[in-house]
Amino acid sequence: MVQRPEDRSFESFFRDTYATTVAALAAAAGNGHDASDLAQDAYLQAYRRWAQVCTLDRPDAWVRRVALNKLIDRHRRATVFQRIAVRLRPADAEDRYPSDVDALHAAVADLPSRQREAVIRHYFDDRSLSDVAEDLGVSQGTVKSQLFDARRTLREIGDGIR
Repeated sequence: MVQRPEDRSFESFFRDTYATTVAALAAAAGNGHDASDLAQDAYLQAYRRWAQVCTLDRPDAWVRRVALNKLIDRHRRATVFQRIAVRLRPADAEDRYPSDVDALHAAVADLPSRQREAVIRHYFDDRSLSDVAEDLGVSQGTVKSQLFDARRTLREIGDGIR
């Protein structure tokens, strides 16, 4: 007798499909460590929604799709951070700015809140100075000053990362 997906426990589903899911993701991600992280996140989502996921014809395909979406999101974020790193780096100091995406993310997260908000809105969200000023309830001059200070801080951090 063939077992229907909805009659299957999450534990048995996980046991039966995890290794092949990680193997498939490793091919897409380029390494087993990222594949394992992505798979674990996707299986956690499946576990939380098991009542719905187990009724699908191919719950394993759903898990792989969720994991692949997470991989695509990671690549998108990395691309955005790299693009931002180039925009924040002064033209005369190409080697002084951190090229490592994780270092950039940590450096931006450590900025004072107003500087961080200005950087995220202007560079990450690609918003104009006037839009950022309106969002933050400050003048454009204040936004320019916050961005200037943030770039200086990020350059100093970049010097320490080398």
